[in-house]
Amino acid sequence: MKIPLGFLPFTYGSRLWCRRRWGAGAEGTGHIADADYDFSNGTLRLLKPDDCSHTDLAYWAKGLVVSIIDIDRSNPHSQATTGSAVVNGANLRVLFDTGAATSMISVRAAQRAGVRVDAPGMRNGGGVAGFGRGTIASGIAPFASFRLGSEEVRNTQLRIGQFDDSAFDMFIGADFFLSHHVYVANSQHKVYFTCNGGRLFDLTTVNPAAASAPSDASDGSEYVAAPGWAG
Repeated sequence: MKIPLGFLPFTYGSRLWCRRRWGAGAEGTGHIADADYDFSNGTLRLLKPDDCSHTDLAYWAKGLVVSIIDIDRSNPHSQATTGSAVVNGANLRVLFDTGAATSMISVRAAQRAGVRVDAPGMRNGGGVAGFGRGTIASGIAPFASFRLGSEEVRNTQLRIGQFDDSAFDMFIGADFFLSHHVYVANSQHKVYFTCNGGRLFDLTTVNPAAASAPSDASDGSEYVAAPGWAG
């Protein structure tokens, strides 16, 4: 069954048969455990895996490099999808959040990774929405490396903002979901993802007043372990 969800066709209750077939046996009731984000093709699917506990769920990959990370188990107090990333060698807690328009690392976490808000090369990123009420002022600074699963980008840039949440250090926002096909396998406590090509994160300056800031069109990023990225 498909239900309109804004600009996305929203597939409700599809079933993933690991030993038999990929089907569309809709179920109107029950817990739909997994979420398949294929935003580059305008689709979000909610899936109920069937006998898939030891199966690679990146069904679409067909020769693509698949990254897999472990995510925290949800509980009655939190249904958020959280995991770990490595920035400049520092281990960070990340929150996967499609409601955040752009990915962002906190000021505190950036400092742990050795990058200060007054670092050379820092530029105004403008005000960013999607992080609670109102907007958050952001800056964009150079980082030596960002790694999520087996996917790593070196000599890149990340957006930095001040948000207060001790539970995680970075939002992985809708920009990441657009540049990747992401399967959140709550049934296995894992996230599978492949890159679609293009830029990892959206680093455009949001505030028109900062239009004279340096462009990110040639940020010098070096993508490794994930063929298909634009440099």
